[in-house]
Amino acid sequence: MTAYILMVALPYLLFLVFLVFKLTGHEISREVEIKMHLILFFSLFFLILALRHKSIGVDLPNYLTKYHRIAIYDLSYVWEKSESVDIGYGLLNKLFSQLGFDDRIFIAAISLMMVAPIAWLYCRESDNWMLTVSLFLILPFFTMCFSGFRQALAIALVPFAFYFVQKRKLIGFIITVLVAMSFHNSAMFLVFLYPVYHMRLTKRSLYFIVPSLIVAFILNRQIYTLVLSFLGGKYEERYSDMSGTGAYTMLILFILLAVFSFVFTDESKMDKYDFGLRNIMLLIVVLQFFAPVNTIAMRVNYYYLLFLPIIIPRMVVCHNDRYKNFVYVAQYGMVALFTFYFFYKLSHGSDTMRIYPYLPYWSGI
Repeated sequence: MTAYILMVALPYLLFLVFLVFKLTGHEISREVEIKMHLILFFSLFFLILALRHKSIGVDLPNYLTKYHRIAIYDLSYVWEKSESVDIGYGLLNKLFSQLGFDDRIFIAAISLMMVAPIAWLYCRESDNWMLTVSLFLILPFFTMCFSGFRQALAIALVPFAFYFVQKRKLIGFIITVLVAMSFHNSAMFLVFLYPVYHMRLTKRSLYFIVPSLIVAFILNRQIYTLVLSFLGGKYEERYSDMSGTGAYTMLILFILLAVFSFVFTDESKMDKYDFGLRNIMLLIVVLQFFAPVNTIAMRVNYYYLLFLPIIIPRMVVCHNDRYKNFVYVAQYGMVALFTFYFFYKLSHGSDTMRIYPYLPYWSGI
């Protein structure tokens, strides 16, 4: 637990240092302060990932086995096993093996590739480092970095896809999605990002959005089956089971955050960027409707959940002055709640990804 506590506590220690500087008359821009805190947090997160013991991460042993197997064979092996390995991930493994990376360097390199783009996204877009960090802690991506290399690497390409979406560079966006799919097929659902971001949905749109959402939730199983039938083949065979996952807690949270994004914002303060982010918040809710049906639906949402740590801080900035006091209290309430939830779930949860207790590689176990 010590490593995770330090990862969260040290940025707050830096906050106190900045506070002392301000009280002594030194000027520090808010933008610089946010970036420094986020750089510190994600540097610590990277070190935790890179220096962890091989027993941390339920799938890590399998990934190391695949890495050694790919290192032995030539490129034809990667092409032959592309269905089980994924061609992009297999080629990356082959490159690292040719560079002579041992297990430790391999883990560190993968960790850097997962963390650096996310850190870049948040440093570039965040308006509140505390909210960004606390929301990031409860994202599935956090635990996935310890275990699910292929999808975590695909998700790490989301910041680049988002950049192309913002700049309306469709070709660059498509190429990015295809590269992400070469690491994990679920990245195909990232295609929704482009049209959803550029839609213009206002509070008046809720008159048809809310009834549509209710219908989508009621018919979630039927819609899920219909989508699978379009995908067909191995997808319909693998993911047709609808035994239920009971994933309602996060759905309720996302609905509350969506309500916060619409009810307590002043649309006169919002620009195209803000409307685009709020559209993504709605998409997160819609995709989560299908999470109780099958776990694959939850994994599809991981690509969009990455935006939560920049959506909510941005909605706070665009708050309606009528609710100024409530929003001010709510943002710090969310920081405290999400941070507490992270540590509580870490020590009392099911730990399916096997990340607790944390062990460094030199522990000798």
